Amino acid sequence: LKNELLEGIDTPGALVCDRVVFGELFRLEQRSLERTESTITLGVAMLSGLEKSPWQLDAAMTGLINVMVARLRRGDVITRLNATQVAFLLPHATESDASIVADRLKRSFYLQFPAGCTLTFAFTAVSVGNGPWKPPQQ
Repeated sequence: LKNELLEGIDTPGALVCDRVVFGELFRLEQRSLERTESTITLGVAMLSGLEKSPWQLDAAMTGLINVMVARLRRGDVITRLNATQVAFLLPHATESDASIVADRLKRSFYLQFPAGCTLTFAFTAVSVGNGPWKPPQQ
């Protein structure tokens, strides 16, 4: 089993997955948070200004996801929510960290798509429990 798991190709950058897998990975991270004092930041990136041009919007969203894959860390997770929104998880990141990430993503995105659309972000930090996990008392 170990060899089988290690044989798979592990690409650098963030992981892109569908919404169902995204939800499962969020719940897995959330369970991990129960044992630590870390947080996970949930973000949504939104594109506006291209609603009247569906093919340009789709190209911009594909470009945004490519930028996110390249610029986010290994372990970060991305899913496309709809035609204008992408959700992502930043494990072990605060909302302050997320703001820095958003600025970096915006710079990279606008180098590829300098005009025609606006990229905005929204974040919320998720923390679970009251400190480190402790085994149940017998």
